[in-house]
Amino acid sequence: MKKTLIPLIALLLLLMNTAPALAQNSGPGSWHEKYQEALEKYKDARLKLLEERKKVTEELRDQLRREIETEVEKEKDQNFTQTKTYILSGLDTMIANLEQTKSRIGSLEVENEELKTQILENLENDINYLNSLKQNVEGAGSPEALKNIGTEARVYWRENRVRVKQHAGFILSEKIDRVIIKITSLNEKLGTRVESEEMKQRLAESDAALSAAREKYQAALTVFNSIQDQDQANGLFQEGLALLKEARSELKKAYAIDREIIKELR
Repeated sequence: MKKTLIPLIALLLLLMNTAPALAQNSGPGSWHEKYQEALEKYKDARLKLLEERKKVTEELRDQLRREIETEVEKEKDQNFTQTKTYILSGLDTMIANLEQTKSRIGSLEVENEELKTQILENLENDINYLNSLKQNVEGAGSPEALKNIGTEARVYWRENRVRVKQHAGFILSEKIDRVIIKITSLNEKLGTRVESEEMKQRLAESDAALSAAREKYQAALTVFNSIQDQDQANGLFQEGLALLKEARSELKKAYAIDREIIKELR
């Protein structure tokens, strides 16, 4: 633009310097022609200047638009990557929770091995499904695809979490039930051997503790059965665990009494 202005300024200066000389040394017709010629050159130079200014303005606008579009695309890519990372992290957390639950249930000694095996198989299927979702996330090519996968994972986890809580509750309850059965059998045997009123009274105390444990156990089963949605799953699961803990405490009390009776019978 500056290069275009220099010839124009020089032309104007030339006109100013030559106009008087043309008026003195040439005829009116000759001077007029040269003036018109210079004026046309001035108009052409001005037109070129305006066109050049318009061209430069358009180029600047195009450059600015390209820079804005580039920044927008960079931000989209960054958000897309962050969303992927967030969903993958959530899936990893879900899988870790399931692995931990699977490990705990697998280490339990239970009477109903068929139920335990079925629960472990369900947990393994859940883990495999979540791993497949991870592969879908990594291969997703659009924000819409990520959104759909994230929604699918959240819905699945809400339903799965309820099921896992129920499974864990039933397994833990089954362990308490086995102890109740063993102590019940022991008390029945002791009932045929005790003779003194003192021992009968102590055995009655053991039976009372055993009955309390059975009530706590049944209450825990009811609570675990009532787990139906995610909002209540944690609270109900903890309530069931607390009841099983109380049942375990009563069983320890009953067994401690039985051991004292056995010592005295020997």
